[in-house]
Amino acid sequence: MSGFKFFSLKRNERRSTVPKSGARRKLYQYYKANQYPEIPVIPDEENAQMILDRMAMFPAVLVPRDYMYRINGLKRGNIVFLWWISRQDKSVNKYPKYLLFEYGIDASTEMAAMEKMGFLRNDGLITDKGRKIVFENSQIIREHKSPYKSTDSYHVSYVFDDKERVLLDKSQYSEDGKLRFKSSRDVVEDQAIGRSFERNNDYANAILAYRSALDLALDDPILSNTPPPNIFTRLAIIYHKQKKYLKELDVLSEALSFYPKNVEFKNRLSKVKKLKTNSPDTDDYKS
Repeated sequence: MSGFKFFSLKRNERRSTVPKSGARRKLYQYYKANQYPEIPVIPDEENAQMILDRMAMFPAVLVPRDYMYRINGLKRGNIVFLWWISRQDKSVNKYPKYLLFEYGIDASTEMAAMEKMGFLRNDGLITDKGRKIVFENSQIIREHKSPYKSTDSYHVSYVFDDKERVLLDKSQYSEDGKLRFKSSRDVVEDQAIGRSFERNNDYANAILAYRSALDLALDDPILSNTPPPNIFTRLAIIYHKQKKYLKELDVLSEALSFYPKNVEFKNRLSKVKKLKTNSPDTDDYKS
């Protein structure tokens, strides 16, 4: 995303009203006709016309409909915006253009809204509550940073280069030249390292990485009651592949202790209980 330029917006600038005519009106009508759950903020007339001219051959110029579904009450763009702000060490008044053109949000409007919700301080810097949102949605940040994306006007798919990550990371090699997990001491980074080991079918190191991420989260005063659910999902998937159903049961039970209403965890737990019933002699603690 570093190729995007930055722009500043005045506090009183609003693009969310229904355009009355021109390219902005046509673009608004397109989003409405295609049943977007929320209409993205429409850019100025010149950029709206550019989008209309190119969208037939290059649908990626449109804000994807997937991006306009809210996640726990927040727009995807809000979460990405909070992540971007978390990387700043001082208050700023210029924002990346991708917030408008890729995620369909008006940065200055969202700044004010997120301040009211307690995610930002009145000086524009992120609060602990805002950082928690970023941690809990690490997968969205990973997707945002994905170097390869394919999209139509509705959906986005991602291609990650996870597999080579640990292979190229010298810190993950021991003196004997073998890959051995070494914690980065960062919750999000250890999850990414775990995913790379997992992609290489190195499940032992992947488990160590995910467990490290979980330990770091539980030691963090912000995350201790809500560790990233992705950690439990990945561990459950690995244990299932290894047919270590007791360990899968344990990790899903742990996940539900934090997220008792999570449907995915409940369904997985139900399925693995059935597997254990059908295969009662499985001894999966040996390895």
